[in-house]
Amino acid sequence: MAVNYTEIFGDLGCIVRKYGLYGNAISNFEAESVKDIAQFDDDGDDAEILKNILSTTSGAITNFKSKRSGEISIARKYITNYLPEKIDSSRSTVADILEDLVAAMNDDSETVLECTVSEESFTGDRTGNGTLTPTPEQLARDADFRVECTDATTEGAETWRVYRRVDGGKSECLDNATTGVAYDDGGVSFTIQAGEASIASDGGSQLDNVIVTGAEVNVNTDASGILYAKVLGTGVTAITITNDGSSQLSNVTANGAIKGTNTDSDGKVYLDLDGTATAITESGDGASQLSGWTFDGVERGENVDSTDSLYITLAGKAASITEGNDESNQLSDYASLTGIDSDNVDDDGKQYFKIINIYGSTYQVEIYSDSGLTNRIAYSEPYTGTGTVDITEDNDSSMGGSLTIDAVTGEDSDIEVTYPMVQISIYKDASRDNLVAQSAWTLGASITDLAFTEQNSSGLSGTVDVAYTADDADIAVVLPFVRVRAYQEVGKATLLADSEWVYGISLSDFSVTEYDDSGLSLTLDVAYTADDADIYLTLPFVRLEIYMDTGLSSLVASSGNSSAWTYDADAAIASATLYEENSSGLSGSFDLDFSTDDTDIEITPGIPFVAGDFFAFSTTTDDAGLFLSFFRDAFEVELPSDESGSNTISENLAS
Repeated sequence: MAVNYTEIFGDLGCIVRKYGLYGNAISNFEAESVKDIAQFDDDGDDAEILKNILSTTSGAITNFKSKRSGEISIARKYITNYLPEKIDSSRSTVADILEDLVAAMNDDSETVLECTVSEESFTGDRTGNGTLTPTPEQLARDADFRVECTDATTEGAETWRVYRRVDGGKSECLDNATTGVAYDDGGVSFTIQAGEASIASDGGSQLDNVIVTGAEVNVNTDASGILYAKVLGTGVTAITITNDGSSQLSNVTANGAIKGTNTDSDGKVYLDLDGTATAITESGDGASQLSGWTFDGVERGENVDSTDSLYITLAGKAASITEGNDESNQLSDYASLTGIDSDNVDDDGKQYFKIINIYGSTYQVEIYSDSGLTNRIAYSEPYTGTGTVDITEDNDSSMGGSLTIDAVTGEDSDIEVTYPMVQISIYKDASRDNLVAQSAWTLGASITDLAFTEQNSSGLSGTVDVAYTADDADIAVVLPFVRVRAYQEVGKATLLADSEWVYGISLSDFSVTEYDDSGLSLTLDVAYTADDADIYLTLPFVRLEIYMDTGLSSLVASSGNSSAWTYDADAAIASATLYEENSSGLSGSFDLDFSTDDTDIEITPGIPFVAGDFFAFSTTTDDAGLFLSFFRDAFEVELPSDESGSNTISENLAS
């Protein structure tokens, strides 16, 4: 329904106006009585006069207060008896009906004139260095507030009692407040913030989000409540590689690094890089029939011999397509046949051709995959003379293409064609007794990426390029392997991590695993070119130490007890724990992004609140909004409001 706000606030305007007039009268009487009293002494003849003045003033003020209360009662009756119908409310209590009124005003964007509220006279006495910033709201009155800590048992979540005294009257207790929790009551909102640490003299901005708990002046800080921090590192912000002149190692990561335990005292680790060769080398292949080797699953000592060698036998059926038994030279151009694979040739790579007479002078070619001519795999279209004939598959052979008929002389049943086929066999011994990988017989003499697969569960597989010209049983290949070992000291007496001998020269994510429970493991990329025993790594470790004196002699907290350092790949640690030292009671957390050593950082910690700490402040209002002030005083209800000129409900309705 459409709400007539002009009618509603016009009805209430008379009540609001009288309420305001009685209030003004009370203020005037109070002000005048102060002037009158100031003219007299409080003894002798003046005493009787003062008594009469006070009696008269008190009576008048009481009378006007009674009249103000009467206006509130009239407003209450209007709200319960008439307002529900005007705003379509089905509720009956004043609080509920006014809640519906506020909701309707919000829905219809209707506002009354707001008041100007402010906060002033902020004082207090506290041990803790936290803060409170009050924000007066439209329900604020001329009032004094005192927010006092009554329970400091839980640091950062202290309990506070909130007192308010309105217009110099009696103090009232509002809802309790809790540190860190938003508070809203009595016309004011605020959040009490625990003290936060501030950092000074940190030129590299290495420390951030420092939280210190348990700080006590002259107990674990200096007399000014200041702490003195030392940031230490190993001089690097990432793992650095030194003395690797050929850039054989890169992308190093470390796990389980502990400074001084599985590194030297400076956070360094010393490496040996060893290799057996820089490429796959081949011997015995005088005709250069094999090239482009790739291997997978190579295991040194398992599927290669002790010299890292493999021994190859290359066998073939033919180097090119060859024809036999076509004495009359009736057929040619076998290269134009398609779909020839290992399923439609016999074990010798042969197909068998039969020329039959269909009728009269008409002939047809039949193609078989066996010498017994029982498995027909294709046939030609009928022909009577020379030329090209199309081939049609039979028995799902997938063959096709064409043949050339060079002569028509009669039937023939023993023509055979041998296609080039190759097979490679790989052994781990020179006597070629231990087969570790083999390819299938594969059609073709020039094959790219001929695949060979493991034999006898060797795990070895790979590919090779073949340019077959003749069988060869004298070929051998030597495979390259690399190994990395990590030591704790320059002298390399203490082995920390070791790798297997791994096949290859260019390896990603090469794993160097811990040795003898050292805890240290590495991964890295390798591009091997030569052995190198001079390479070392510097790992990024960081440490934070906090002292209570400028001389840095009284350690009260650190990033790791017992002089422990923290390893991080980027020399940056977030939400790190600050541990107490020497039973100081100090702890906390911090973020550290190391760039350089720094020994003169100052930290002013957040000092916790103690019971008895208090904040005090006052709020004021000009009561410019007549409707807003009335509903605030009478019912503790805040009407939607806006600044002068933007309010939609005129104050003239109350004047």
